[in-house]
Amino acid sequence: MIGLLKTLHVLCAVMVTGMGFGIFIHTILLLKQGQQTQSLQLQITSVIASFILFMPALVILIISGFFLSHFSTISMTEPWIIFAIITGVLLGGLCLLLAYLCLSLPFQEKPIFLKIGCLLSGIGWIGFALAMAAMIFKQPIIG
Repeated sequence: MIGLLKTLHVLCAVMVTGMGFGIFIHTILLLKQGQQTQSLQLQITSVIASFILFMPALVILIISGFFLSHFSTISMTEPWIIFAIITGVLLGGLCLLLAYLCLSLPFQEKPIFLKIGCLLSGIGWIGFALAMAAMIFKQPIIG
């Protein structure tokens, strides 16, 4: 049971981190090119990815993390767990959700949404990467 839960937790962590990195790179390339067709494709991709893939994976990631700490008798007050929760859930999850919102808005007339989405997706990806590093090394990466 714990092995299946660990596998699910790791797969969801890789998925949300990869999606954050993919959207970040896609928005950087889109900022350089500025083509209307690609911006519409990015809007469709970001809406589909955020509601169908990202949100369920993030919820499963959070729930499986709590169950893993409970079953493994690891205290939730460990510094590396607190760091991973803050960087992963708050910084990563919140910023990527806001980035998906900005990217799903029609930004052909106002490219500021694209720039904000790019910045937020970069911050979100860094947040998830820091959370994964904290989980792997079992210590807070910063601080």
